[in-house]
Amino acid sequence: AQQLEKDQKGERFVLIDPPEYPQKPIKPNRLAILILGFILSLGGGFGLAAAAESMDHSVRGIKGIAAVLEMPPLAAIPYFENAVDHTRRRRFRMTTIVLGVCAVVAALLLIQFFWMPLDVLWFKIMDKLNNYLSN
Repeated sequence: AQQLEKDQKGERFVLIDPPEYPQKPIKPNRLAILILGFILSLGGGFGLAAAAESMDHSVRGIKGIAAVLEMPPLAAIPYFENAVDHTRRRRFRMTTIVLGVCAVVAALLLIQFFWMPLDVLWFKIMDKLNNYLSN
């Protein structure tokens, strides 16, 4: 505005109506971005799992051996789990559970301290659900 006043050699610009904040945002549509991101992440996960499964050419089980050899196997030796395998599997399961709980707690802490308090978020979600279900 000052540069325009200099260029117009002294004319003064006056703002008639002050700017107003919009009542609701037009862009970006956060709900659409959230839904699209969720759908794309699910599709990407399933796509990667399907690609990994299609590239895996290992033989598993009696049916797999029969399909590769084109004849039934003479014998099948079952797998017996020993104490070390049992302990390893149990430790892996517990580690996965603990890491999952830690990830959820970390996500909740990040939301609480960097975005908005969890109680306010809860009431906003409940209000939106109430408005959605009442319409």
